[in-house]
Amino acid sequence: YELAADQGDAVCRRKVGDMHYYGQGLEVNYTEAARHYEMNRDDPQSIFNLAYLTEHGMGVQQDRERAKELYRRAASAGGGRR
Repeated sequence: YELAADQGDAVCRRKVGDMHYYGQGLEVNYTEAARHYEMNRDDPQSIFNLAYLTEHGMGVQQDRERAKELYRRAASAGGGRR
């Protein structure tokens, strides 16, 4: 997944973030998950996932206002399943 993510594949970038979030083959690392979701700003599901992490202060500084903005962006772009 990482090679394809580095080549710009949005689904693979999200999957790498998910692997860090869930600890699939890696240790759980919310900071790395957030970094990958942040890099994937055009993917509605990645935006939603970043909003969730931001709302709960997982791997990033908790910021509920920013989380609301991110949730709105994800919803308007068609995302929202965790």
